[in-house]
Amino acid sequence: MIIGIFGLTVLLTSCKNVNQSNKSQTVDSLIDTLSSVKFGNDWITPKTSFDFNSFIDFQGDTLGIVTCAEYVYSPFGLINNKTELKSSGLSSFACIDKVEKMENGEFEFNKLSLGSNRIILFFDNDPESSKSSYVFKGEIFENNIVLDNDVKLV
Repeated sequence: MIIGIFGLTVLLTSCKNVNQSNKSQTVDSLIDTLSSVKFGNDWITPKTSFDFNSFIDFQGDTLGIVTCAEYVYSPFGLINNKTELKSSGLSSFACIDKVEKMENGEFEFNKLSLGSNRIILFFDNDPESSKSSYVFKGEIFENNIVLDNDVKLV
């Protein structure tokens, strides 16, 4: 769920939008249709830093995308463990560490909060595990939260 929220946030803030209804027909010839997609009357061109692979789905006003960008795994920048939180974009968040006992062991989670924003982080340092985000769950409501590449809610 959080990756979906971040994906939508990234898409909305990482794209250039050209509204055709306000431009002359010559705008069509300036748009690189190999790296852009038409969404309604608009053309959306992701920034190169987004590492765009393909658009996968249109459903109403929602655009589903595929990317292999590091950004999806590290939306607040590369953070490898909880000690790096103090020097990250999450340094202004209050942090509470919580250890959860489960069938396969004990796991530490870091619960962060700032205003109405809540994020739960889990740092998996298993070298044999598959790549995953350190964001376990979260809700970002306020536009004062800045993600990596200066992405934020608008």
